[in-house]
Amino acid sequence: MWTWIFLFLSLTAVVVGAEILVNGSVAIAKKYKIADFIIGATIIGIGTSCPELVVSMVGAIGGNADIAIGNVPFGQFGVSDRKYNKHNWLI
Repeated sequence: MWTWIFLFLSLTAVVVGAEILVNGSVAIAKKYKIADFIIGATIIGIGTSCPELVVSMVGAIGGNADIAIGNVPFGQFGVSDRKYNKHNWLI
């Protein structure tokens, strides 16, 4: 029962946090007259990498440093053993 409650709360926190991140980024872009693309490529990119960084740090502290090797540097590029076709669909 507690697992489902924590899962729901965690998913809610992710959705709310993402909404705050996007709204804040749009406000910054409008205030300083920065192109939306630049904000998307920098602030949003850094914000979406933060969970991977935290997972890597927790894994390294817990003695499971193997997860940290490929998670942050290669997690953004889709490096995995999965195979995709020319339409970027998982085969």
